[in-house]
Amino acid sequence: MELKCTKEELNYLIKNNVIEPLSNNEFILYTKADLRGENHKFKVTYTIGNIATVRNEQVVNIEKTIEEWYKDFRQAFPTDINKLLGYSSEGSSLRSGNKVKIKSKIKELIKSGYNMESVITAVKYEVWLRTNESKKTANNTLMYMKRMGSWINDTGNIDTMIERSIQSTEFKLYRNKDTRELPNVPKSKLY
Repeated sequence: MELKCTKEELNYLIKNNVIEPLSNNEFILYTKADLRGENHKFKVTYTIGNIATVRNEQVVNIEKTIEEWYKDFRQAFPTDINKLLGYSSEGSSLRSGNKVKIKSKIKELIKSGYNMESVITAVKYEVWLRTNESKKTANNTLMYMKRMGSWINDTGNIDTMIERSIQSTEFKLYRNKDTRELPNVPKSKLY
C-alpha cells in the first residue's frame, strides 16, 4: 500500500488521530474498526514537492510470545511509585499479581481482539497521567492505581485508557519527545 500526501495533509491526519507519530519516521494508522482494531505501522519519507510516500508494515499481536507480552506489560508498571514522583523515601510497587493468571488474561485479551501494544500503551498512559496529577496537586494519586494483576482484569478501564491514550496530544508529545522535531520557531523564542 502506498499513500501520497502533502505535509499539510499528513499533519491533518496526525491532528485528527488517524495516524500517530512514533520514532524514526514511523507512524501507526488506526483503522475504523474500534479500539481493539488492527494497527498498521508506517515509515514516512518525503520527496520533492512535499509529497510523503508511506509504505506500511502491519503490526500483528501474535509476533510475540505470551511470555514476551507479559514482560513488556510488567515493565510498564513502576517498581517504586515514590521514586517515580521524586521522593527520597521508598514507595510501593505496582508490579504485583499472579504471573500465571496475568499471562492467561493476556492470552484471553489477544484472543478477544485486543492489541497488546495498545494495552501496554494504556498502562503507560495511566502511569503518566497519575504521575502528572500527583506532581501538580502534591497529592499522590499514583498510589491509588490498580496493581498489575487487578489492572489487566478491568477491561472497562483498559478500554478507557486506550481511548484516552489515543486522544491525548500531550501524552503523544511526551512519548515522542526525544524524536520529534521542533516547529519552525526562531531560536530566540525557545530560550
